[in-house]
Amino acid sequence: MIPRRVQRWLVALSDPACELPLPRQKCRDGDRRLLVDLAARHGVLPAVAEALRRTGVEHDAAMAAARERRVALAALTLALRAQLREVLAALAAAGTTVLVLKGAEAADRLYPAAHLRPFTDIDLLVRPDDAGAASAALADLGYRRAEASMKYDAGYAETAWQRPGRPAGGTVELHWNLVNSPTLRAAVSVALDDLATAASGEASLPALRAAPASLLLIAAVHGAAHHGFDRLQLLWDVAQCARGAAGPIDAAWLAQAAGRTGAGLALRAALDLAGRVLGVAACGELAGRLGLPAAPRSLRMLLTRGVVLRAHAWRDSFRRQAFRRMLKRPRRAPAVEAAR
Repeated sequence: MIPRRVQRWLVALSDPACELPLPRQKCRDGDRRLLVDLAARHGVLPAVAEALRRTGVEHDAAMAAARERRVALAALTLALRAQLREVLAALAAAGTTVLVLKGAEAADRLYPAAHLRPFTDIDLLVRPDDAGAASAALADLGYRRAEASMKYDAGYAETAWQRPGRPAGGTVELHWNLVNSPTLRAAVSVALDDLATAASGEASLPALRAAPASLLLIAAVHGAAHHGFDRLQLLWDVAQCARGAAGPIDAAWLAQAAGRTGAGLALRAALDLAGRVLGVAACGELAGRLGLPAAPRSLRMLLTRGVVLRAHAWRDSFRRQAFRRMLKRPRRAPAVEAAR
C-alpha cells in the first residue's frame, strides 16, 4: 500500500512544468526511497529527482539511487536518439513516410527539458502499404524481427525489431495503426492518414511531425489501448498537450477525428484522468471545448486515482480488462462535436 502522503508528493513532484503546489504535509526522510522507486516505475524519475533537490533535500541514499538511475536513463536516451537518426535515414532512403510516436517526439515537444521525459524504445508509425518496405529497410540495417507469443494468429498492426549484438540499442516497434489488437481495432482505429501532420523541416529528422491535436490523440489512444493508463508519464503527456506545450489544440479537428476513429472514449478517459489524478485544470477546460460529455460513472469507478498510482498492481488487473471491454464497444459514429 502506498501512503496517501507519498502519492500526493509523487504527483506534485512529477509535474514537468513545476506548476502544482507541494503538499503541506512534510515529505519524511523514510518516504524518499519509496518516492524514487515509484517515480522510476511511472517514468517520471528525472522530474521528481530535480524537484526533490529544489526542496532542499540533503544528499542521502535515496538521492544517490536517483542519481544512478538518472545517469543510466540519460545514457540509454542518447543511444536511442542516435539509433533513431540511423533508422529514419534508412527509411527515408527507402521512400517510406514515417511519423515518430511518443519517445523523443514527446520529450522534445511537450516537456520544458527533453531529459524530463525518458523513453526505452523507438516507436514509428507508417502507412500500411509502406510496412513491407520499412521492414526491409530495418532488415538491411541488421535488425531481426522479434517473435512474440500472441493471442490471435494474425491481424496485428505492429512488429518489433531488435538488432543482435547491440545492447545499447532499444527495440524498434513498427506500427501501421496506433491500435495493435485486431479485436480492439474493430472499434478504435487510428492510422497515419487519420492524423494531422506536416513535414518536420529538419534534414536530420526526415519524418512527419504531428500537429498538437494529433499529439494529444496519439497520447490518449496509446495510454488507453496499450496501457490502461498505468503510468503517470502517460497522463503527463496528455496534460502537457492540454496545457498547450506543443502549441494550440485545434478543437474542431480533434473532435471530428475522435468521432471518426472511434477514439472518443479514449480521449475522454485521458483528459478526465489527467484532470482528476494530476489536478491540471487545462484538461477539463479542453474537454469542455471539445464538447465531450462527462466521463461515465462506470469509467471513473474502474480507473481511479489509486489504480493509476499503483501502476501494475495485480489487484487492479480486472479494472483495466473491464476498461478495455468498454473501448471495444462500437463508437465509430462522430459522437463528439467541438463547442463553438
